[in-house]
Amino acid sequence: MNTKTSILVVDDNKELCDSIKEYLEHEGYAIGCANSGNDAISMVHSIGYDIALVDIGLPDIQGSDLVVKLAEISPSTDFIHITAHATLDSAIEAVRHEQVVSYETKPLDMNHLLALLNQIMKRKKMEEALLQSDKLKSIGTISAGISHEFNNILAVISGNVQLMMRAYKDNGELVNALNIIMKATNDGAEISNKMYDFAKTEVDIKEYVTDDVGVLIQQSIEFTMPRWKNMAQANGISYHIDIDGIRGESEVRCNSTEIREAFVNIINNALDAMPEGGKISFSTLNKDGHVFIKVTDTGKGMIEDVREKVFDPFFTTRRPEGTGLGMSIVYSILSRHNGKINVKSEIGKGSTFTLQLPIYTRADAKIKISEIELVPKSNNGLHILVVDDEEPICDVLDKFLSKEGHMVRTVDNGAEAIILAGVSDYDLVLCDMVMPEVFGYDVIRALNDLERRPKIGIITGWGEKLKPIEDENIKVDFILKKPFDFSEMMRLIDNAFSGI
Repeated sequence: MNTKTSILVVDDNKELCDSIKEYLEHEGYAIGCANSGNDAISMVHSIGYDIALVDIGLPDIQGSDLVVKLAEISPSTDFIHITAHATLDSAIEAVRHEQVVSYETKPLDMNHLLALLNQIMKRKKMEEALLQSDKLKSIGTISAGISHEFNNILAVISGNVQLMMRAYKDNGELVNALNIIMKATNDGAEISNKMYDFAKTEVDIKEYVTDDVGVLIQQSIEFTMPRWKNMAQANGISYHIDIDGIRGESEVRCNSTEIREAFVNIINNALDAMPEGGKISFSTLNKDGHVFIKVTDTGKGMIEDVREKVFDPFFTTRRPEGTGLGMSIVYSILSRHNGKINVKSEIGKGSTFTLQLPIYTRADAKIKISEIELVPKSNNGLHILVVDDEEPICDVLDKFLSKEGHMVRTVDNGAEAIILAGVSDYDLVLCDMVMPEVFGYDVIRALNDLERRPKIGIITGWGEKLKPIEDENIKVDFILKKPFDFSEMMRLIDNAFSGI
C-alpha cells in the first residue's frame, strides 16, 4: 500500500487489541488501540482513522452509541462492530448506523477480517476517485463560465488598447503606458486559461508527440533551476536534485508541455515543503506497460488531512500567496494522459509523489510538428459581418477592420445575422459562439447552407479548444480566441483567403 490504511481497535480486552494490532501491522496497516470509549474519542479527535473496529460492550459506553459520537468527529470513518455475545437484536441495532459496514463475532476469523478490510479500502478508494472527478467537473463548469465572461472583458480592453497604440504610435510615453496595460491584459488571459485547464478532461491526441520521460524530467529541472539553485544559493539555502534513479528510456505519447508543467508543479511543491533546503529525488521504473515516476522530497511531510486534499482544486497550505491550483493541475494532466498520481507522506519524513503513464511501444520516430513562417498577404476591401452579443466587442472590431480598409457590418444577435447573410453577400463572417436564443452554431449552419458560402471565423471567449466539427454544416475556416491580437486576426484572415 502506498499510504498505510489507519485502523482503530476499540475493545476493553487489552490482549485482544494487542493481538489484532500485531497481526494487522504485519499486513501493512497502521493500528491504534483504545480500551475504552473515552480513549477512542480522544484518539479520533487527534487522528482520522479509515476504519474502526468497535466492541459492542464497553465499560463506559455502549458500542453503538460510541459509533454515533465517533462518526460525528470523523465522518469518513467506516465502522465494524465486534462482539462476543451475538444476538439478532444486537446485530440489527449495531448495523443501523449508515457507517457501520459489518458485524463480526468473537473469536475473530483474522483471514476473513483481512479480506473485509481490503474490500472496504478498495471501495473507499473508488469513492475517493469518483469524488475527485466530480469535484473537477463541477469546478470546471464554473471556471469555464467565469473564463468566458472574463475573456470577453479582456477582449474589449485589449482591442481598445491596440487601437490606441496604432493611432498614437508616435507618442512614446503613451505607448509605453499602453504596453503596460497590454501586458496586464495578457497576464489576465493566461490566468483565465489556467482556470479552465486544471479541470479539463478532453484529450486532443493530435497535439501529442512521442517523448522520453527522463528528458522531460531533465528539462523541468533546468526550467526550475533559477529557484532551486541560483535564488536558493543567494539566500544561503542548499538544494540537491538527484536523478540517478532514472533508468533507461521510457517513451510516452503526450503533450510534452503539459507533462513538463506537471513535473514543474511537483518540484515547486517540494521546494515549498523544504524552506530550509533539502533533497528531491527522481526515479523511474518500467513495468506492465507503464512507466512509474517517483518524486521524493525530504520536506516536512503532510498530515493526513492535507494529504487527502492535496489534489483538490483551490486547496493550499500557503495562504495568502498560494492559489491552490498547482497539484490539481497535475492531477488533471495525468488524467488526460490516461495516467494516475498518488502521494505518500509522513510528518517529518517528507513526501513521495508516484506518477504512472502508459508507455508508447511503437518504434516509429518522434513526431515533430514543423512550424511554417507565413508571410501575411493583403486582403483589403472585404465585406465582413461581425456577430457578437457584446456591443463593445462589435465596436472594437468595427473600428479596427474599417481602418484596415474593409466594409464592416455588426450585429448583436444570431437571428439578425442569419437574415443579413441571406440577403447580402459577405466575404467573411466573424461569429461568437455563445449568444442568447440563437447560438453561434446555428449561425454557422445557416452560413454553410448558403449558395455562396462566406469564409467563417469563430471568435470565442471560452478557455478550452473547440473540438473539430465533423458535421459538414458546421465547417469553419479558423478559430480566434478572446482576447484577440489584431496581428493574429489578420494572419488568420489572410490565410483563409489565400487557401493556406
